[in-house]
Amino acid sequence: MHIVAQTNVGLVRSRNEDFYVVVPEKDAIILCDGMGGHPGGDLASRMAAQEVQRLVLENGASSETEILLENDALRPFSALIAGVFAADRALRAHGRKHPEYLGMGTTLAALQERAGVLCAVHVGDSRVYCFRDGTLIQLTQDHSYIATLPEATRANFAGIRNILTRAIGVGEDLEVDFTIAPARADETYMLCTDGLHNFVSEERIAEVLGSQPDRQACLTTLVEDALHGGGGDNVTLALAWLDAASARPTPRVSGAVLAVATGLRVQLQS
Repeated sequence: MHIVAQTNVGLVRSRNEDFYVVVPEKDAIILCDGMGGHPGGDLASRMAAQEVQRLVLENGASSETEILLENDALRPFSALIAGVFAADRALRAHGRKHPEYLGMGTTLAALQERAGVLCAVHVGDSRVYCFRDGTLIQLTQDHSYIATLPEATRANFAGIRNILTRAIGVGEDLEVDFTIAPARADETYMLCTDGLHNFVSEERIAEVLGSQPDRQACLTTLVEDALHGGGGDNVTLALAWLDAASARPTPRVSGAVLAVATGLRVQLQS
């Protein structure tokens, strides 16, 4: 899988609280957006991304993740999913040890390809999209307060669009959403923070992806569009694509993995 990514501090923020890691050895990209207004947002995004990267590189697994290894669809991505839970624990532990960082948190969106199959995972309002045949499809659902409202009323609550209902490092329990699907060579996958999707319309994103074959140039154009749209936040995005897809059929599977007292529990969508 080919991956390109770019980040920009924006026009308002004094520091960049977004962070991304490309793991070419494992065909993976991890993107995080530290929670603005919280202590250590930049530290939280970096720690979370790097902890997931560590487990992916090490093929990390433990007794806690046995249920992931038992699930045929999740097995190839068990290290990626386990890494998200490890990142959550790492942030909480750091906050307990350093009280000035207590409550630090971050969103997370990640994508990995294994043998022609893709797995997207996310927590928060960083997004994963699929672009094909001129159409942009959001694969993830935002974990934010505004996303719980009827779409017709959301414009009235634009001022609180950044209030999250789920994030890494905060809250009582962690629930990680996932989508697994066959990879296609005619698709481009985009990960982005809200610094892009809050300032650039999906119609404009689809226009850029459909008219510009140079994906690195697409990144530059979309970052510029976010800045021209106000640049009110850090903006980070990544594009991933395959030259050829696997021919083996793979069912599409979506659901969530939850941390419970006995370990992890997989909850599949019907």
